[in-house]
Amino acid sequence: MMIPAPVIGRTDETSIASSIIPYEWDDSRGLYLQHRACGLSVREALSAIGVSHSTLSGWRKSDEFCDLETRIPEFRKVLSREYLSIAFTRNFSMVLRRDENILRKALLVDTFNDMLAQKVVAGDMTATDAYTNSMHLTKEEQGYLTTLRKNYTPQQIDILDAVTTGRDNKNSNLSFAELVAAAISSGQQVQLSRTDTVKVANE
Repeated sequence: MMIPAPVIGRTDETSIASSIIPYEWDDSRGLYLQHRACGLSVREALSAIGVSHSTLSGWRKSDEFCDLETRIPEFRKVLSREYLSIAFTRNFSMVLRRDENILRKALLVDTFNDMLAQKVVAGDMTATDAYTNSMHLTKEEQGYLTTLRKNYTPQQIDILDAVTTGRDNKNSNLSFAELVAAAISSGQQVQLSRTDTVKVANE
């Protein structure tokens, strides 16, 4: 089986962009538009895919291509939401894997120590030997586990569902105020920041 060669200029970001730009995956016109949708300038996009400006001029003779090029700001808005969603899902999955590793270790520690305790009760091991051979979580792992328990509540499930779907469990539009209130009521720390834009008029 032949493995297709990588396409020049293809990145994870442009792969996402390709889902909303109607060109074949190996079409240079599509790659150009994908890079432009990802925030690159005309020159940067052409350089990334190894195409000259004269080739771009030829593409611009097509009404379809020109229409798609004028829609780049629209594509960028769609892609920003897609990127945030994908990044959130990817990072959260890593957090969940970390949670799972700590929980599995805690369960293993409990199971092993219970086995030692049973040997002490049966007279097969002294309490001192059992303590010497017992397993323990590190201080950091114990602290992580304590914090972890606060995050696995019905309220947290509702919050995550609201964040990922944009709607609450009553099937109404997500209220940011209610989301923050729910996070605070479940013992979570909420940090807010604001960016102000100041427009200075020319005199």
